[in-house]
Amino acid sequence: MLAPLLIGAAPPRVEIQNLAQPGSFEIQAAGGAVSLAAEAHVEKQTPGGWVTVATNFLLLEKCPDGDPPRCVDLAPGARLHPVRWTGFSCSGQCNQQCKKNVYEGPGSFRLIVFRCDRAERFQSAPFQLPATPP
Repeated sequence: MLAPLLIGAAPPRVEIQNLAQPGSFEIQAAGGAVSLAAEAHVEKQTPGGWVTVATNFLLLEKCPDGDPPRCVDLAPGARLHPVRWTGFSCSGQCNQQCKKNVYEGPGSFRLIVFRCDRAERFQSAPFQLPATPP
């Protein structure tokens, strides 16, 4: 018996769930394997719309010793829990030393994740940061 031919099968989806602690996420490959850019963005809602406040959010479960990989591969159903974003502009996750580090809260934020080829982007639901760092 031949397997059915799937025409127009849905492409893999990426689901991003905000966890209880602001800046913590669970990222899941739904519908098929997917390769994501290891570097994601965090955006803040302003009166003029959403603006990028952090471009160095890494989709890694621990901070790398050297340069991060270019892409992160997720198998179907796999769940990724990246290092939490603390709300700082450049030391918010893995970078501990930087110039002009600024706490971005309070406000409404969202995580933006890209397919490795940057042809598609996925976003989390908005989450809130308090006025002072947690």
